[in-house]
Parts: sequence; C-alpha cells; structure tokens
Amino acid sequence: MMESQHIFNGDMTRAARILVKVSAQYIAREANVTKEELRDFEKGRHDLS
Repeated sequence: MMESQHIFNGDMTRAARILVKVSAQYIAREANVTKEELRDFEKGRHDLS
C-alpha cells in the first residue's frame, strides 16, 4: 500500500496558523523548533524536514 504524503509549504503553514489564530511561538514550541526556524520556514528560507 502506498503512503500518502502531506506537503505543507511555508505559505500554507503561515496561512493555516493565522486562520486558526495560533501564535508562531506556540507552533514552534509544539513542533520542537525555534521560533526563528519556523519564521524562516514560513518565508521559504528553511526546510524543517
């Protein structure tokens, strides 16, 4: 059976975060990344994989 991959790019991630009104600080903490890494990912300057 093939596994499906869910791909979120930085723009989609930021839009989803803003839509549900969750702070970058909260997402970064839950994802175990720094706030700067999350911001860089959202701006397309960093890959979190």
